[in-house]
Order: sequence, then structure tokens, then C-alpha cells
Amino acid sequence: MIKLLTSLMTIINIAAFNSSAADKAAADVVCSGVHDEVTIQQVLDRFDGNTSETCEIYLADGVYNIDGFHLYGDATHRTAIKFPQMASLRFEGKSDIIPRVGVNVEFKVRPEAYEGLDPNEQVCVMLFSDNMGRNTNNVKLRNFQIMLPDTKHKVICLNLFRTGGAVLENLRMNAAGAGAGVIPVEGSVGIRGQNVNTNGIGQYWKDIYSIGFYEAFQIGGEHTVCVGLLGYKSYYGYTFGNYETVEWGVWEHPITLINCSEELCAALPLFNRCGEMRDPNNPGLQCVDMISHTMEFRENENPTLKPVLPAREVIPGTWCGNIVFAANKHSLSKGNAVDVQFWEKGSGHRFKTRNSAHAMAGTTAERLSYIPTYIQTYYDTDLGKLVIYNGEAWVDANGKRVD
Repeated sequence: MIKLLTSLMTIINIAAFNSSAADKAAADVVCSGVHDEVTIQQVLDRFDGNTSETCEIYLADGVYNIDGFHLYGDATHRTAIKFPQMASLRFEGKSDIIPRVGVNVEFKVRPEAYEGLDPNEQVCVMLFSDNMGRNTNNVKLRNFQIMLPDTKHKVICLNLFRTGGAVLENLRMNAAGAGAGVIPVEGSVGIRGQNVNTNGIGQYWKDIYSIGFYEAFQIGGEHTVCVGLLGYKSYYGYTFGNYETVEWGVWEHPITLINCSEELCAALPLFNRCGEMRDPNNPGLQCVDMISHTMEFRENENPTLKPVLPAREVIPGTWCGNIVFAANKHSLSKGNAVDVQFWEKGSGHRFKTRNSAHAMAGTTAERLSYIPTYIQTYYDTDLGKLVIYNGEAWVDANGKRVD
């Protein structure tokens, strides 16, 4: 029985077709294993538009099969599941994910879900309303995996475009078949971030893997903090501002990544649009801080089987921030490399970027083994002076080139 704790608070337990007998007996709703997205949508639809209502939905361990993408209500993307507009929503698996061992709640998109779709159409597995002016704050999504059958379809696994404050924890977005030489189709996205002015209410993403997408994490919006994300076997691990803004969207508030990683990807971060759409010439200068960011380069294992492309700004000089990174190019990840280029030439000049493996001072020979970043400083003990990299060469404080 669905539990109405108060007139404004509801708790619902859902079980999968292959959940345990005990979980099925305790559930308010049991999915059949066929078009489970429709069953779950019927539960969610009862809350849509009830902006004073709170709902907590708990999913029992098991597989929830997704067999179709649908146009629900005001959505402009076809989606398997559309979350309602309401005061607060909690949607989570009952059991925590055990990293690298198993996922207890899986939303499995089956191949037949794509039948009849235009291959150029971008669809979603989970979507919050993408209609202008509607958004849901106080969202918490935890403890589940979305599994796609391949890397060939334009799918956004989790689209947060119209959310406000949201907490995401312990999630996996996984496209089967990712790996060396497999370039995911452009338009496939693990998670797309918000794109609204939330008046200071931020988002917090923690412990999320995104594997086998063109963009593992497509980040935008404001006041977003990401901790422990991993973009893996994707074309881009991270992009910023790489989707359309809305007229009243804000794109200047900080985005912070802490201890996040990208492994076996084809390109370092892309920084696209910044600033408000109503003033396209506004540079925005949105701040992105990447703290202890980790990168693993394997040109013989990434999707393009070529050297990893450096990070770049589509319009150089429109973003700013601080980036501290470590990178390795060794097959067994035995050490960090000093000869890694982070930025494409001309990009990143408003960032303070540092390779953690670079010493702050040392010999000329050590300095010359580095690939430096723009305005990097180094005290050269052989020369007995501080030198600066100006984007073309090392120079002293007077601008004179030094070897």
C-alpha cells in the first residue's frame, strides 16, 4: 500500500520482476519486466504539477527493463521516464552500489526501445521537464545504474536540464561495447546538467561513473560541485556549456570539480558557450575550478586510437578558473608524467593551470623536460632566477628569453 505520511508526503516502494520474493511482497508496485518505464511513469504522473507535494520512491534490487521512449506532457525530448514537477523528489535504490563489483538497481534499455525512432533524434532515459519555466528543486537521485545496449544511439541517460537544487550520488551511466577504437555517436551523453537560474541553489554530484559516451559529463548551470566523478572510454570526459542556454539562464557562477578523473578518453575538456543567450557577445567569464583532476592517457586504448586532444575553449578567453591536474601515460599507471599538454595553444589564458608533477624550482634540465602551462613560474637554480612561460617560451622578469 502506498504510504501517505502526511497530506503532502508520500513514500512508494517499487520492485522489479526479478526482485526477491520479500521485496515484491513489501512493494506497492511490482514491475512485470516489460515496458517497466510505463509502470514507473504511471506512479510519477500522479504527482506532476503538485508543487507543494513531496515524494520518496525506493527501488528494490533488480532489473527494470526500458522498452520504449515516449513524449510525455510538455517534454520536448522523447524519454523513458519523465520526473514530475513537484516540491521535492527522492528516487533511489534501496541498496548502495558496490564499486567495481555490482549494481543492485539497473535500468536496462533493451534494443527494441529504439525501434521506429529517427536515428538523428536525441532521446533521454530519465528527464526532468524541459519546458521553459518549469523546474523541480530538492531532487535526490541515488544508487542505480542506467545501462544502454550500445554506443550508437543519441541518448542522454540523465537529463537535469530543468532541475534546480539536486543531489546525485552513487550512479552509473554505462553504454555497452565502449573501448579502444569505438567512437560513441555524437549526441550520446551520460549526464546533462542544469540550465536555469536557481537563485543560489546548487547541485552536488558524487561518486558517479559515466562510460562509453560522446560526452560522459555535459556540465552547465551554476553552483555545481562534483566529487569523485569518472568519465571513462568516452570521446570527452567533460564538457562545459556544450548545450543551448535559455534566455534567462545564468552562466557565471562557479562550477567546482574535486578529485574527478577521465580515463581512456579521446579529448580533454571542451569549454563551449559562456554568458547569457540574450547577449551572445558577453564573454561571461564563468569560473571552473578543477582540484586534483586526474587523467590517464592511452592512445592505443582510447576511442580514436590517436593522441589525446588538448583542452580547448571554443571562444578563447571566455572562461576562467583554477586547474590542478595529474596525468599519466604508463600502461600500469605507475607514475605521473611531466610532459603532458593540457591546453590547446591559445586557450586557457584566464586559468591558472598547474601540473602537480612539476616542481616549483630546480635545474634547467628538469624545467626543459616539462610541457609548461601559460604563465607558469619556475625558479631555475642553474640560472639563479625566476623564469616565466609566456605561452611561447621561457622568459625572465624582463621578458628576455632564456634557454
